Amino acid sequence: MPSPTLTHYFRPALAAVLALAASAQGGVVINEIMYRPGTTYPEPVAEEFVEIHNTDATAVDISGWSFRSGVSFTFPAATTIPAGGFIVVANSPTTVQTKYGITGVFGPWAAGGTLSNSSEKMTLSKPGITAGTWDKVDEVTYASEGDWATRYREGTFGGWAWQTGADADKSLELRNPLLSNDNGQNWAVSTAGSGATPGAPNSALTADIAPIIKAVSHSPAVPTTTQSVQIQCEVNDETLPAGLSATLFWRDSTGTNPGAFQGIPMTGDGAGGFSATLAPIATNLAVVEWYISASDGTLTRTWPAPTTEGQNANAQYQVNNEVFTATDSYYMLVLTGAENAAYNSLAGSNPNSDRRFNMTFISKRGPDST
Repeated sequence: MPSPTLTHYFRPALAAVLALAASAQGGVVINEIMYRPGTTYPEPVAEEFVEIHNTDATAVDISGWSFRSGVSFTFPAATTIPAGGFIVVANSPTTVQTKYGITGVFGPWAAGGTLSNSSEKMTLSKPGITAGTWDKVDEVTYASEGDWATRYREGTFGGWAWQTGADADKSLELRNPLLSNDNGQNWAVSTAGSGATPGAPNSALTADIAPIIKAVSHSPAVPTTTQSVQIQCEVNDETLPAGLSATLFWRDSTGTNPGAFQGIPMTGDGAGGFSATLAPIATNLAVVEWYISASDGTLTRTWPAPTTEGQNANAQYQVNNEVFTATDSYYMLVLTGAENAAYNSLAGSNPNSDRRFNMTFISKRGPDST
């Protein structure tokens, strides 16, 4: 499902070089996550591990650093990551060392701790200046859907499901550690023969990925037939913002057989922010379907990402002339005509199904809501 559309993003008013630096990662980063080892249930959780990587050109002393969420583990005194080096922390160090033929694995992490197969926030922190406080070093919230996965059509009922490849004894690997790692667009499922690369460079490692598209929003959330709509996003890449481009693709998808998408170049602000404006749609209750494509001149990415069928599970908004008062609370589920027809077909044949369909969710809470 696309992100809720009542959010907006902040465009930093900085020079392009500073904007690129702000989006960069570097330093010590969470670099690989094995959250679903094995191919059976129950899974062999002793094989779970997390790897951190020092991208700097000098060694880093991580004595006393700690994983504060996801798993619980504190590095002992005199622990150092060499320049460009890796450290692995495992649920069972012996198990992971034996499986992958490596040594020096840290752990175990706190008893009873396991990584979620659906979503988990992992936070690496170091002791703060004031005793008892912590400063966050890196944080990654991985997931088994959204930007971390690919949609596919569920065959029995025709809804959507997600596939990641990481549920087949394969780890998630960071692709470019010098860009933000808290986004699934910068991660990939390991292609190593062993299914993971603990303690070594990632199989997915690359110095150039397609631009990361994030902080996507449209405004107003519910336009009338006289209002234009601004669609905006933030694009991060190894390339400076001046070398990036973005295009908005849209079409009227009120009916079940929409026409081709139309493209509109998006305007950049020089700091990674892009926006485009769609003219008012004169038809009340029309549904506009849209997605964004971004390029660094070599590689291109779209958001939302394509499904296994193509670019057919996108964002959308609906034109609506209904007048809402300031005290109204409401929510809207916006589907294209084709998606709505598929949903109605399923609802008629199996109203108890929990199949998922693509939609934009919009909500507003009045001042008296609880």
